[in-house]
Amino acid sequence: MRKLCLILLFSVGALLAQETLYQEAFKKAMSDSVITDDEKSLLDLIDRSPDSLTIADENALEEPLNQEGRWRMIYYNMAVGNSLYGFGIPYLLKSDNPLHYIGFQFVATAGGFYITYNQTRDIDLSFGRTSFMEMGATLGMTSIFPIHALVGIRNWNEFDPHYRGVLTYMMAAAPVGMYFGNRVFDTWQPSDGQASMITTGAGLGFANGIAIPYLLIPESLLGSETAFNNTYRATALMGYGGALAGLYYTHEYLGDKPYTTGDALLTREASSLGSYVALQLINIADFESTKLNVLMGLALINGFTWWGDQLVDDVDFTEGDAVIIAMGTIAANGVWRGINIMAGGDISSEVSGGLDIATSMLGFYTTYLSVKERRLELGYPARKQKRLDFKIKPSLWGNLQNPAPGMSVKLNF
Repeated sequence: MRKLCLILLFSVGALLAQETLYQEAFKKAMSDSVITDDEKSLLDLIDRSPDSLTIADENALEEPLNQEGRWRMIYYNMAVGNSLYGFGIPYLLKSDNPLHYIGFQFVATAGGFYITYNQTRDIDLSFGRTSFMEMGATLGMTSIFPIHALVGIRNWNEFDPHYRGVLTYMMAAAPVGMYFGNRVFDTWQPSDGQASMITTGAGLGFANGIAIPYLLIPESLLGSETAFNNTYRATALMGYGGALAGLYYTHEYLGDKPYTTGDALLTREASSLGSYVALQLINIADFESTKLNVLMGLALINGFTWWGDQLVDDVDFTEGDAVIIAMGTIAANGVWRGINIMAGGDISSEVSGGLDIATSMLGFYTTYLSVKERRLELGYPARKQKRLDFKIKPSLWGNLQNPAPGMSVKLNF
């Protein structure tokens, strides 16, 4: 009897400990909002066999409803309601009363709130899923431009001179694109940070896509109507294709690379810094050729985006870290600008532009180094990989009639 009591006490303790270990492992797996197939397999290894004494909750693998991105979805639909539908519906109804347009914009904005609020009550809407759905809606609406370009401006104007067909298509394509964005998110299963970076890749692909045709067409032909139509056709097709390519290849590039929302924000800040540097250098260089300006801008934006990705390669940053780095950039530039203004300097001079670039880059990088060093001091891991902790503890297997010693596996990842 004493032996049975000891076995029972040991079994209960093992069960409770195992359940706690499973819950801890599950929480860590959910830290990036997604349980991958590998993580699910590792969770299944933690004593979940039918013959085991483990009494872990059968619903433990079900991901809790994540609605962190719900407010963004509501905001996005309110904005689209205010702009596209608020203007488009009165226009399709051929209203000539400006009050109808103004009033319906308010109604459509409110409709965007109430419809989205009610329809998203029980839907998983992480920041990553919301980003994909917003990008899908945007790509759906803008898909009219390559279609319009293929048909041709003159040909389109013959059957849709008032562009009501364009507006109808865009209003219908927005929810369809949102649906496909949701499907792609389910297929790729990115983390919130990866999703943010993938959608950023779409924007970068679009910028490259619209720039390339412009760079290839000789400047002597840019003034003709034929060249304009051909440029528009190539720009619309390659811009839209570049956006789709940017989505796909950014996803392929990231792979299983851990990426936080702070990492994505910091990378976008680096890209924005590249845009600012490009504008200043274009103003300083004063090239006669517009193509050289476009080429310089494209090279700097792409280069700074790549640099930003390298900066987050070994440390996970939070959004707060990225915001601090942005403020440090502005502060450093503000010191120089303030001194220059008080001294009566010419803020439009080449020297001023060069110092704007230098102080902005210095502020960005020194603040980055300071934030990174502080994170390491606070004990955050320097490697952007989930750490695997493997432990084995004694346990009991079987049933109460035939208890048998066994081993309990603990996996933290």
